Amino acid sequence: MKHILADILTGLRLVLVAFIAWIALTWERATGHSTVALLTMLAWTTDVLDGPLARRADSPTRLGHYDLPIDVGLMLALGLCLIAWGTLSPLVVGSTLAAASVGLWVWRVRAPLIVAMGLIYTAFVVTVWRAEPLWGRALTAWVTLDVVLRPSRIRQDVTWFLGQVGHALRFRRDKYPVHPVERAKRKHKKSSLKRDQ
Repeated sequence: MKHILADILTGLRLVLVAFIAWIALTWERATGHSTVALLTMLAWTTDVLDGPLARRADSPTRLGHYDLPIDVGLMLALGLCLIAWGTLSPLVVGSTLAAASVGLWVWRVRAPLIVAMGLIYTAFVVTVWRAEPLWGRALTAWVTLDVVLRPSRIRQDVTWFLGQVGHALRFRRDKYPVHPVERAKRKHKKSSLKRDQ
């Protein structure tokens, strides 16, 4: 049952990302800050909840392997919003995404992608804060609450990220060791496959 709930949350995040992109492409310029802020907080919440549910599930989830592409989709959708609102130029968003792509495909590390997400998310929060201060504070409170409630996960992510940066700076082309959470997912998947046999 937990794997079904995790899949529902992942699928919901995909729908939220598509709706944010639709808002960026169709709504009038300089509108939709509060709506996109609310949808983003809902997407972030589904992202936080689906992972632990999937890891506690008795069987692997069907949508778990789409988690990273959906996260990248959220970054793209927010980038489109920032372009539509006149905060960032298409050149800035495009070069940020290009740097992330080089990191993934050339160095095989996610650190540039994480930096790109951080830059887009930060620009998004600042832009919303300026247009709708209440929603800007709500986004900031959400991020602060996430850090406070999950300090060990944040510490683990930062340590892993710094290791990835060091790996990329040494221009090594071999794959950097997977994130501890990803390693646990793979181990869980193998054990459930053995149980099924």
